[in-house]
Amino acid sequence: KDLVDFALNALGLGQVIDTIQALGADYWNQIKQIATQLLFAGQNIWEQAKLVFQQLVSDLQNHATDALPLVVQAIGQLTSLVGQSGKRDLVDFALNALGLGQVIDTIQALGADYWNQIKQIATQLLFAGQNIWEQAKLVFQQLVSDLQNHATDALPLVVQAIGQLTSLVGQSGKRDLVDFALNALGLGQVIDTIQALGADYWNQIKQIATQLLFAGQNIWEQAKLVFQQLVSDLQNHATDALPLVVQAIGQLTSLVGQSGKRDLVDFALNALGLGQVIDTIQALGADYWNQIKQIATQLLFAGQNIWEQAKLVFQQLVSDLQNHATDALPLVVQAIGQLTSLVGQSGKRDLVDFALNALGLGQVIDTIQALGADYWNQIKQIATQLLFAGQNIWEQAKLVFQQLVSDLQNHATDALPLVVQAIGQLTSLVGQSGKRDLVDFALNALGLGQVIDTIQALGADYWNQIKQIATQLLFAGQNIWEQAKLVFQQLVSDLQNHATDALPLVVQAIGQLTSLVGQSGKRDLVDFALNALGWVKLLTPSKLWELTTGTKLNKLPLNCCSLVKTSGNKPNLSSNNWSPICKTTPLMLCH
Repeated sequence: KDLVDFALNALGLGQVIDTIQALGADYWNQIKQIATQLLFAGQNIWEQAKLVFQQLVSDLQNHATDALPLVVQAIGQLTSLVGQSGKRDLVDFALNALGLGQVIDTIQALGADYWNQIKQIATQLLFAGQNIWEQAKLVFQQLVSDLQNHATDALPLVVQAIGQLTSLVGQSGKRDLVDFALNALGLGQVIDTIQALGADYWNQIKQIATQLLFAGQNIWEQAKLVFQQLVSDLQNHATDALPLVVQAIGQLTSLVGQSGKRDLVDFALNALGLGQVIDTIQALGADYWNQIKQIATQLLFAGQNIWEQAKLVFQQLVSDLQNHATDALPLVVQAIGQLTSLVGQSGKRDLVDFALNALGLGQVIDTIQALGADYWNQIKQIATQLLFAGQNIWEQAKLVFQQLVSDLQNHATDALPLVVQAIGQLTSLVGQSGKRDLVDFALNALGLGQVIDTIQALGADYWNQIKQIATQLLFAGQNIWEQAKLVFQQLVSDLQNHATDALPLVVQAIGQLTSLVGQSGKRDLVDFALNALGWVKLLTPSKLWELTTGTKLNKLPLNCCSLVKTSGNKPNLSSNNWSPICKTTPLMLCH
């Protein structure tokens, strides 16, 4: 929201804000002030401060009950660093730029109230535009001159100056980063026109404008062109403001998305130029939107030729939707048909295909598949695991696969012992990496490595739920992922400090995480695979259960589904109403 938040996030404090705030406003305000000051303290001081903050975060996560001395110690170190920089914050920057340095003592002697008003006005002026700034400088110059010549009459002089400056700041109507961004982008002339369209559009414009401040020079320059065009269009066609603003928001959202891409889906959609028509497609319903997202992600692994053909299809779709939005449904259906055909030509649908292709196995797939599903599944599993095993293991595995390909091409009739030998070598390599698959990748990324033994000790049921949730979160979007990380961080901290009370802590976390995963609308790799193969609509719930869990289910316990619905997807795992089968019933079987 502002420079304070930007500084705190940049310094990695997001994970321990609650811990520090719990110590009281005084310590929290000192941390915020120091964080903001560091933005202007130079690269050298900033890097040193980051190390202090990293240590503080680590210490607070491991010793939250000892937070006070840790925070006090860090404040001492950081205050010393900020003092070295000679720059304290935006207030000092503004006061110096306005030439007040020579009379600070005189104004402070009048009391905190007057001094605080001067500081506030000085900071506001930084975002008030060049015209207001120049007028304010004249007022401050006169104040400095008067105070130097008539220090004993300081009070009426300062009061008079505050009155003049407050009037100037009021004219500017700009007090923060949002206003600064809007002004820098040239929107000042059409603010009233956009605001008249309603708070929703105005808030989107403000959010985009602020995001652009941190999006890099290239994105900023492109956005300025979009805003210039919007200003021109609104001045010439104010009565048609709504479609002009909506069009600009679409273009700008796409630009902002390029600057900070959250996942493969966002990356694919932005790279294919869909940012401008997302709302139009989403309005057709989740089914069409999900198909578009799935196709866009698949295209990332379909090869350059297919990608270029798909871009042409998407460009045509964007153009058609912009010109014929009311006919969106047949246009999207037609595009999905063309794109599905293209993806089918590519023969690549998911991470497994990507891994196999990257490892050079394409030439011998038929030979391995002919040995039976067991060997083929082992090869696919190993190939996917290697994606997360690190560069060193990957390179060693490539050599094994290259040898296997060469051997199979020269001795296809002896394929079985060759494949068995390769599987043995690769299994050993994957074991060395300490990462076996997406589950391990997710667990590590969420910071659970330190408490795995504690959770496993509670039994397979709880451990399997945690693994399933962790994997689902990989596909749940950045927002859900970040919220889940906070839950896991709290769980890790609680388990480290209260390992003997692990069960209620884990049950509580599972409830919170299940709710988060439910919000995301994305469940897991099983769903991804089933959707990619088009099987979901063809399977009975009991067959889907069998594929998901590996166990047969003769009849779906419908009472479990009613419990799921009435409990708001948060089952009370300690309730006698919940049988073991209900505790692990996938929610998708209840929809």
